[in-house]
This record gives sequence, structure tokens and C-alpha cells, in this order.
Amino acid sequence: MRSAVPLALLALFLLAPAARPQGSPLKGRFEPVLAEIDVTLHRVVLFPSGRIHACGVDGMFVSSADGKEWEDVQIAEGVSLRAMAFPDENRGIVAGRTRTGNVLYATRDGGKTFEKLESDLPEFIADFAFRDARTGWVVGGSDRSKDGFWRFTTDGGRTWNQRDSVAFGIPARKLNAITGFGEQLLVAVGGQVELNLVGPSARSLLYQKRRGGVLRSEDAGLSWEVQDAGNPEGSELQDVEFVDAKNGWVVGDGGFAARTTDGGATWKKLDTGTTHRLLAVDALSADTAFIAGEQGTILSTNNAGERFAPLATGTERDIRDIAMKDERTGCAVGQGGTILRFVREW
Repeated sequence: MRSAVPLALLALFLLAPAARPQGSPLKGRFEPVLAEIDVTLHRVVLFPSGRIHACGVDGMFVSSADGKEWEDVQIAEGVSLRAMAFPDENRGIVAGRTRTGNVLYATRDGGKTFEKLESDLPEFIADFAFRDARTGWVVGGSDRSKDGFWRFTTDGGRTWNQRDSVAFGIPARKLNAITGFGEQLLVAVGGQVELNLVGPSARSLLYQKRRGGVLRSEDAGLSWEVQDAGNPEGSELQDVEFVDAKNGWVVGDGGFAARTTDGGATWKKLDTGTTHRLLAVDALSADTAFIAGEQGTILSTNNAGERFAPLATGTERDIRDIAMKDERTGCAVGQGGTILRFVREW
């Protein structure tokens, strides 16, 4: 789900496909890693070097150089860490929520130590997208009120700002995930968004309403448009991933998945073969993606979603996040301390 590579540099790490017959299914399985962790892990990032960071319940942050041996740090008791971003292996930010509000922590040494940051962000923090170590975006929202927020930072998360032009006219915008590519493209997804346009923006003096689960910006958040990915009314989109300025993927409730080839302007619904809620997607290219979700579900495709193949995980626990370095190396994390390592089968 979460790329550990800065948005503007992501293309440098897109790898050429492995030598195999075109369109042949990806073969492999996910095996459990004995890391002696018993709390749910919500986020994972995997770097080109092979190092892995993950975070979760009770302030737990874990790290591994190879996916086999793990070290853990408890940042703070009673904090459920749900969002994380690392522009590089050393500098990162994690966020969670306590009974009294949101908390954010920053690290400059790869998670060995953390500094608590002051935060006035409303509601639940769901996801980050960082262009570099200083410039990034955050989204979130509340299941109870179905309302949400987005903010941007230019100082590594120490302060967060919002442009008034963005907040106006976008009610009921609970957002679950955000991603971007390059300097300008941002795409956020979540519950159904209603965008009210009036005057010149609507090309008339009457209100126009657009509904959908995708918020898309081509100017780094100065303006937004709403797109419908095709998910059923009342369902939510849970994650979004772009591999370049044109090709992206979304996943959500009820086994829903869709992909775009025009930067998120239009979406094509995909048949995943499951009805389980899909919580995370990590795409390697316009053709190849891995999707994870409830009850141990992990799916893969290497033909742009024309077919999905279920991958063995050996668990019925929910998989909350997945990160793939390439078609040979990956990691998934989830419920009850689940850590899975991808094993490629030739």
C-alpha cells in the first residue's frame, strides 16, 4: 500500500518485469514470520534496500533489515498507530489516536528514536503522502460523523495547513487514503464525496453536484474534482496507488477494485473474485499489482486486472497492509501481529 519512495522519485525504482511468459500468472505464497509480536500492525513500508518498517497498536514500531529478524520499539503506550510515511529509510512520520486526540511522532534515525510533534489535526488520521522529507499531505475522517479532512505540510509535519478553496463545497468527505505522483497529481479516496460547484466553476449559475469516492487534483491540491470509481453506493474505497501519472489502482469494500489509465479521470471496475473487504493495494506497474484484505486475502495480477490469482497466506486474520519491492520480494502485515513474507515460486 505505502511506497517508501518519495513521490517525485518513484519512477526511478520501477523495475523491469521478471523473465517469464507474458500473461503467465504470478506464482508464490506468503509465509508467516516469527517476530514475537502480538499486536495488530496497520502499516508497512518496504525500501529498495530491503529494509522494512511497520507500525500498529499500542504504539508499536517494528523494523527489519531482511524480513526475517525484527526489532521493535514501543513509541507510546495506548496509542494505535494507523498512518506512516517514510520519504527515506531514516526520516519518517507515524500517527495515531488516543482517547484525547491525535498524536504524531517523527524519526530521523530509522525508528530508533522518535520525537513527539504537536498536532491540532481533527478527527482520525488515516494516511500520509510525502513528496520529500518536508512536503506532504494527510487525510482522515470519522466513521461516526462521516466527515473528514485533508491538510498539507511544508516542514515535515510540524505544522499542517489547509487552503480554504479546497475545504469549501466538499462536505461528507471521510477519506481513507491518499497518494500522488510527480509534483502535481494527488488522488484521495474514501466514503462518498459530494462536490458542490457554483458560478464560473460550474459553468452556470446553478449548483452542480458530483458524487463519488475519488478526489483528484492536478495542481497539488489547489483545486479538486470528484470522480466515481464505480463502487456500490454506501461502500467505501480503502486504498489507492499510482505507479505513474496515468496508471492507478483503487480497492475497497465488498471485494471492489478498479484501475485508471488516464490519471484518475475515469475508472474501470475489475473482477477480483472475492467479496472480502480489500484494505490495501501495492502496484509495481500498470499491469502488476498485489491486493490485501480481510480473512487472509491476498490477490495478485500481472495483466492489468483482467485476472486475479489468490495467493496462499496460511491465515484467516485480516491483512491490513502490503508492500512489494518487486515480483520476488514483499511483506504483508495485519491482525494479531501477523507478518508475512512473500516467497516466489518458479
